[in-house]
Amino acid sequence: MAKDGTNRGGRRVRAGAKPDALNDKPQAGRPATRMSVPDLDPFNFEGIDVGDGAILAGEPMPEPSGYLSAEQRDGKPLGADLVYTETWDWLDARGCTQFVSKRLIEAYAQAFAR
Repeated sequence: MAKDGTNRGGRRVRAGAKPDALNDKPQAGRPATRMSVPDLDPFNFEGIDVGDGAILAGEPMPEPSGYLSAEQRDGKPLGADLVYTETWDWLDARGCTQFVSKRLIEAYAQAFAR
């Protein structure tokens, strides 16, 4: 560590001899280990009754910004407002509109329309 508190100098990352392959170690007489896969059964889970669950209510759809329906240089509309509305309706059907920012959906719609 330098006098000014920064961490400079020293060994470069990933410098030095690379590790040998697993099949080369026993041939050279060195011990070799490998990770074992845990014995998990994905269909052996026990569940409990959660009742009716959470009632999720979506937010009302905010109006898309004007630049999503702006006219392009070639005279055609961009059409991102349609993607915005379709995406919002898809999220609203699943009750997820409160978890996604309006700006994020606008950015997605603009990128998808281009």
